[in-house]
Amino acid sequence: MKTRTKILSCTTAAAVLCAVLPFAVFAENESARVRVVVENNTYKESDGAKWEGTLIDEWVELKPGSTAESVISEVMRSSGYADPIESGAYGSYISSVNGLASGDGSELEGSAYPGWLVGYNDWYGNDGLSTLNISDGDELFVTYSLNMGVDIGSNYNNTSTSLKSLTIENAELSAEFSSDITAYTVTLNEGAESIKLTPAAENKYYRYRIYKNEYTPEQDNDYKRSQYIPVSDGDTVYIGVGNSNWQYLGDNVGETVYELKINAAAEQSSREESITEPSESQKDLTDINKIIEETTSGIKLNEQISEVGNEWEIFALARLGAIDETTKTDYAEKLAAYLAGTELSRVTDIDKYTITLTSLGYDMTNFEGVNYISSLSDYNFCTKQGINGAVYTLLALDTIKYEIPAAEEGTEQNTREKLIEFILSKQLDDGGWAFFGNNYEPDMTGMVLQSLAPYYNENENVRTAADKAILLLSEKENEDGTYTSYGAPGCENNAQIVCALCALGIDPDTDPRFVKSGGSVLDGLCSFYLSGEGAFSHTPGGMANGMSTDQAFYALCAYNRFVNGQTGLYDMTDISEDHENSGSSEVSDDSEVSKDGEVSDDSEVSEDSEVSDDSEVSEDSEVSDDTSGNPIIGGQSDIDNEQSGGNGDNQQSENISGNDNTSPVPTGDSGIIYPVLVLLMISAFIIVFVYRKSNSDR
Repeated sequence: MKTRTKILSCTTAAAVLCAVLPFAVFAENESARVRVVVENNTYKESDGAKWEGTLIDEWVELKPGSTAESVISEVMRSSGYADPIESGAYGSYISSVNGLASGDGSELEGSAYPGWLVGYNDWYGNDGLSTLNISDGDELFVTYSLNMGVDIGSNYNNTSTSLKSLTIENAELSAEFSSDITAYTVTLNEGAESIKLTPAAENKYYRYRIYKNEYTPEQDNDYKRSQYIPVSDGDTVYIGVGNSNWQYLGDNVGETVYELKINAAAEQSSREESITEPSESQKDLTDINKIIEETTSGIKLNEQISEVGNEWEIFALARLGAIDETTKTDYAEKLAAYLAGTELSRVTDIDKYTITLTSLGYDMTNFEGVNYISSLSDYNFCTKQGINGAVYTLLALDTIKYEIPAAEEGTEQNTREKLIEFILSKQLDDGGWAFFGNNYEPDMTGMVLQSLAPYYNENENVRTAADKAILLLSEKENEDGTYTSYGAPGCENNAQIVCALCALGIDPDTDPRFVKSGGSVLDGLCSFYLSGEGAFSHTPGGMANGMSTDQAFYALCAYNRFVNGQTGLYDMTDISEDHENSGSSEVSDDSEVSKDGEVSDDSEVSEDSEVSDDSEVSEDSEVSDDTSGNPIIGGQSDIDNEQSGGNGDNQQSENISGNDNTSPVPTGDSGIIYPVLVLLMISAFIIVFVYRKSNSDR
């Protein structure tokens, strides 16, 4: 047998071993968390895959004594999927994930032993999972590969141990990063006391680790790429790639070590000097109109727009006044059919559907005979997913001031006050919020501010917390108006902050706190737009990204409503009380551009982050009956703006309470999800056979 085939078989067999060995998850403390991503970006639906994209992306808390089997079973069940764990002659294994099983796609050209690989902190090696001591800050990527990792950047035939790229937060490298240059000086930004490094290996088959001051590859005292490293003048940070202490290195494979020497920041000009005082919008409204129009057209080209899963596109189109009756009806009917056969175990799912359907005019206390608001009466259920659950629930409840029903016996009564207290308790010392860890995240901070916006003027604690966060966001804004997270500027950061500022009555384009020498927050958002494509990229210069496009689109919708003096994106009191059919939600979009117009308190919720901006709800808000909508700022547009009447029997009012005549929403045993998916065992028997044959052929 050829050498390559033998190596292929051996490597795959070793990888399968990772799947069959259960491992203990050791938490350093009660709040230790790991990131778990379940994804399939290699086997496309167009080629026959059951699904593609990211199924799960969560930072989850570790429990003492958890094992791979227990966390996989729990996360799959809590996410609404069947328990994938099965037992076989070689131990437990995963049969399939949401219908995608080992061996699927094997008929494709170039496919070789397709199955699930587990990446540990961006490393796809072949160590057994039982050897991994999972701790706070680790990241696990459960990824489907068609050819044993080559298609996701892990190639055992590639001997390179260089880094492909390196991004750094809170500091700058002395020279542009090159894989061939291993020594750099790192200058800290003014006031920075920590840095976060995001390396990417040329070959993810070889592991990298990060150490400070002493390069100790024989020890497990390295920093994770999700963690900030406290540094000061004179420190040295090492990044090693490929070491025999971490995995076997064959002939011609050598270790590469990068050395970063830390220098304190030189004196910089005051931040005030970098702020320009605008007299008018920094961004030509004509340009924004064009972006909105092109993006709307691009979204409408999707023939599957009315399918379940496109909630935020449906929602944004509805609030922009650019959705037609057919799409509304089709989506509502498909979602109703989906909900009829689904047990909703996560509060964020209930919130998401509540926000979307309410924007279309449906009463969620009686949607197809079910009261979906009833489940939001359980405080523990609404906060079990952490800050996401609380923020998202507050947004849903405040769309039209849904009244929280009485909680069922044995559950804790939920109130808006409790949700607000929970959110405020999660604020970090610097004023920001994070989904995970102790370092602020710009998008999460923006999303929290959106949910708190309606209470800013009536709750002193909210006002104090929000003011502190606003100051932080002003300080953290890059000179080009973007915001950095995980080592690079991200479109979603700007999208959520644009929504937050609109919700709080702050113009994201002209407020001097958010206009730097290179542009405003709105300019920063528009910098991710791909002109002519009707889409946005995740990072500067990147390709079109669906999630980025959705969030940027609803952020521009929020800004549109802001300058036109309309209610906020999530303040749906503009939907007519007299509209008999909840499927005929209308908004008035024909206002002239007014930079001093009423504030729109809206923002959007991302399914990956699963939080959104909350528009401020006014109990005495005026209801708009205008049906001559124009979704473009300050002018007419070709965008389809069909307004139509309804034909249902759900009547929506500004303040809706629970309906005792409707069934409560069926919910499962929800909780924080812990997926650590591993390579499938189904292919094990084939691999063992090939391996034995390779021995007999020597």
